Amino acid sequence: MAQVKCPYRVPRNFHLLDELEMTEKSKYAKNAHFARLMNEVKHIFLGVSNYEDMTLSCWQASILTPISESIFVVSIKCSPRYPEEPPQMRFTKQGVRGDCVNSEGVIDVKKLISWKRTHYIMDALIAVRKYILKQCR
Repeated sequence: MAQVKCPYRVPRNFHLLDELEMTEKSKYAKNAHFARLMNEVKHIFLGVSNYEDMTLSCWQASILTPISESIFVVSIKCSPRYPEEPPQMRFTKQGVRGDCVNSEGVIDVKKLISWKRTHYIMDALIAVRKYILKQCR
């Protein structure tokens, strides 16, 4: 039996509000998509940068790694085309360099994850954390 695709798409702000709720209320463990990734999620702290921004465009994340107990801080911007397009990410302080990060700390999310509109910011951050761990070995 052929599967019928639903033409309905969740609006941008609903998608971001869902992510905000999961972040603030620690609901990633209850989300079936993230339940299997909890070992990664528990090392990433995500929040909105400016609570007065009603578009929920700017976020900030801290990524913990066992590598010399480092904390990597990432600033995140969701364009008006999010979640059709991945969020823009940049290391704000120390970061890693490589084929997915330029000299200014800008992270090429599309090189780290095959982005789909159903993904969340946390999916991209999990990919960034895995990349950090791989680069620092």
